[in-house]
Amino acid sequence: ISKCSFLCYGPWAKTAQEHLMRAPHLWSSIGLRSIGLVRSPYRQRAECPRQGALNPEVRGTIYLHPWLNPDIVDGLHGFSHLWCIFYMHRNHRNILGEELPAKIRPPYGRNKQGLLATRAPHRPCGPLGLSCLRIEGIAINELKRTGSRSNKCVPALSHDNESAGPDSSEACDQDPSAHPDIEESFSVKISVSSLDILDNSPVIDIKPYIPAYDSYPTAEIADWLRETGCQ
Repeated sequence: ISKCSFLCYGPWAKTAQEHLMRAPHLWSSIGLRSIGLVRSPYRQRAECPRQGALNPEVRGTIYLHPWLNPDIVDGLHGFSHLWCIFYMHRNHRNILGEELPAKIRPPYGRNKQGLLATRAPHRPCGPLGLSCLRIEGIAINELKRTGSRSNKCVPALSHDNESAGPDSSEACDQDPSAHPDIEESFSVKISVSSLDILDNSPVIDIKPYIPAYDSYPTAEIADWLRETGCQ
């Protein structure tokens, strides 16, 4: 939520702003909940392409957790693509809190560039990824339908007291086993292609791709990237 949204909208804005000022940590630390996970043919980081468009035929599946009401995807049918926000669980540099350089040398350039001017997986915000995927099909698990039309989603149980696991880069190369039966116990299954996400990556959010808002045919790129042959 942006600071501007609290300052500018609604009669409660001043109260919300005062609350956030008393809790400044909310500006720098945000909690997120996974809504599902990805099943992908890519098991190792070295196997995954830098962009899904480089291997558009590769397919995978997004499984949404059973606590989500399947009604949550009503209206998604008919869209050809979606945005998937996911957690890069193999990104040990972020997970272990390693210091990141402000400038890096991208694989498609000769000189170092600012980290936020690249698509490097190591981000100052944490290991969050964003991919545009083609929707190949959507299946509802009828056994998980609640029967209610209230569109409520029952949250998962809290795991605050559980151990976070070994604090080592090797641990980031081990897939989590929290949902070994996700292929059977899911609420929604979304088949996708143009995949560039590792297997078992937790899904944070899904949004439909809308060409009128998400495509800018006249968009420009920086000269340093244009010099590599990218158009």
